[in-house]
Amino acid sequence: MLLNHRKSLYDTGLAPNPFHGKCTLAVCTPNHVRANLKQDDYIIGVAGVRLRQKLNLPSDSWRLIYAMKVDEIKELDAYYNAADYKLKIPKLNGSKIDMCGDNFYKLSNGKLAHTGESTDHDWPEVNEQDCKGNRVFIGEPMFYFGSSAREIPSNTGWGSKLIRQLNRRSVNVTYILGGRCSDPWETGDFEAFKEFLNESKIDGEPKPIDFDHWNSEPENKSSCAG
Repeated sequence: MLLNHRKSLYDTGLAPNPFHGKCTLAVCTPNHVRANLKQDDYIIGVAGVRLRQKLNLPSDSWRLIYAMKVDEIKELDAYYNAADYKLKIPKLNGSKIDMCGDNFYKLSNGKLAHTGESTDHDWPEVNEQDCKGNRVFIGEPMFYFGSSAREIPSNTGWGSKLIRQLNRRSVNVTYILGGRCSDPWETGDFEAFKEFLNESKIDGEPKPIDFDHWNSEPENKSSCAG
């Protein structure tokens, strides 16, 4: 098992996409740096400076936006064509949940291309990066907190280690357990982390912090590549 984190600038419902029963990371994700993830590994997202400000949190407060156990990994074209994930294909004139779908790449003339079904289609550098990674991480169970971001408990072994790691290197991908790490977790830390997730799980519809992003006019939307 290994655990990696990314420092989130945005939480719009796009990356991760916590809707329709599964958490998916298809864009703006660790696939860009070819993270060595496999089934049963965990990915977490923590609030960066911007999200902490939006939640009116102090600058030294570390909050967990989501955690997902990797249940399946698909390539982008297979994800697009899978019957189980058709609801993840965005609808530009739909509800917020419809609009934030992350399933919009498929093979065209033998090359991955954006289908144009998302408002982020006009960001060629982001599209190129997504297609270069060509992996979709699918999580079940998922632990998505969004607007109710959970404080990482500094009084626990795993929490104090994670906070130290975040303070040292809080961007890109960091392997916590089973990989490159200066403050490695023990098995007990990982079990306590999973217990924390189960106790903190939120029932009901996911509420991303930046869900109002999807109320904007298309020309005013910014890329969610955070």
